[in-house]
Amino acid sequence: MIMQNIKITEGQLAETISAIHEAAVNHYVDEEIRNMPLDIGGQEMITNERQWQAYINAEFAHLNSLMNLVIGAVNTIAGKAVIDAKDELFKRKDLWRFEIKKNARLAEDAYYEYEKIHTRNFGDRYNLFLDYLNAVEDNIEKDVNMLTMSIAQVLTKRNQKDSMLKAKVETARTMSEYACSMFDMLIEKANNKVNTRCIKLILSRKMKPFDFKPSFAAGRITGVFHYWDKVTSLICKPDHKGESITLNDDPNCKLAFEIIERKITSEDFLNKAGYDALLLNPDCISTIAAEDYQELVDKFGK
Repeated sequence: MIMQNIKITEGQLAETISAIHEAAVNHYVDEEIRNMPLDIGGQEMITNERQWQAYINAEFAHLNSLMNLVIGAVNTIAGKAVIDAKDELFKRKDLWRFEIKKNARLAEDAYYEYEKIHTRNFGDRYNLFLDYLNAVEDNIEKDVNMLTMSIAQVLTKRNQKDSMLKAKVETARTMSEYACSMFDMLIEKANNKVNTRCIKLILSRKMKPFDFKPSFAAGRITGVFHYWDKVTSLICKPDHKGESITLNDDPNCKLAFEIIERKITSEDFLNKAGYDALLLNPDCISTIAAEDYQELVDKFGK
């Protein structure tokens, strides 16, 4: 299933989850640089190295927050789908062997390695962040199941054996690919934003074009998608006529995925997960502004 039209909601995404945001930002900017007037009118160019460093730092902090809140959420959804599908394959002794077994385990190992790296920087907010990710899983589980059901219906109509098992495998591949695509889009957007503002320095050869990707590379679940794509190619083969099955041609599959996409990029969805996490970690409530917490209560506490 080909991913299309990946978008991120503009504005302060999940702004009110400041407790998680503060824990996520591990690159600090000194007060003098943070308060420099770099964005008057939102358009003027960066013309010296000090402004450049200040701007990079500020964008790093913003991107780091998005990586933890948005990419963290998408990667968790993809990881759960992979692990659930792997567990279903494990029950099938006729399938759980050789290349399928090897690549399924490598995909699972790659996800757990990502998860270990991703969560180790949260200190005393560790439980808060895990509860946030659990809330993301819980709040989108029905939508992911609907995608799986939609795929299974298409496969059944095409007389595919084990249509539900194959649908779970394909759902895991779809969500893993989407997670990687989302990561790439956020990096590209951040790079373009920074390098556009710093174009004078770049053209004068005082600076090279900046790339955030090396700093955040561990957040891309490349290995998960790589190995699970191999599993999918071994399980989900063309139909009995040798014809490929294009899931994007099915309106129910497209709608099911679009619903997941809209939720993942919705401020309300992420803020609801943050609110649920705060309820389980009341000691963290005092770390956010009273008006921000009250906004969450008013919106999600009923």
